[in-house]
Amino acid sequence: MFSNKLMYQLLSQTNKIQDKDGLSTLQYELLEVTHRRLYTHILTNIDERS
Repeated sequence: MFSNKLMYQLLSQTNKIQDKDGLSTLQYELLEVTHRRLYTHILTNIDERS
C-alpha cells in the first residue's frame, strides 16, 4: 500500500499528466453492452496502436 505522503504526491500530479496518460486518448470500439442485475458487462475492441 502507498504511504500517505506518496499517495498525495501522485494525486497532486494527475492534472499535469491526464492529457497524455493514455486513458483519455484510448481508441476503442464498443462491441456490446449487456445489463445484468448486479453489473453491466461492456465488451470493447481496443486498437493496439493507441
